[in-house]
Amino acid sequence: MATKKSRRARTEYRKAHIRELRDELNKPNPSDIHPFTKYKLLTYVFVFIFPPYGMYRVWKKDSGFVITEKVAQTLVEIAFIGTLLSFI
Repeated sequence: MATKKSRRARTEYRKAHIRELRDELNKPNPSDIHPFTKYKLLTYVFVFIFPPYGMYRVWKKDSGFVITEKVAQTLVEIAFIGTLLSFI
């Protein structure tokens, strides 16, 4: 009788532990990149319409862009400006 109760207790403990681990693994990661927030979409538009303000919004401290996004947007901006200047 004692072994059945202890087995049942261990099984319940394992199930609870598995639930805890599953919940921890399924939590959203705060360091994930979210490229389509309203702020970022508006910034993407400003990068092409008014480049200086677009770059200001990208490199602002509280912009929400991580360093890889900042570098990528800057390279896109340089290519865009280079293309515009080649037409002149």
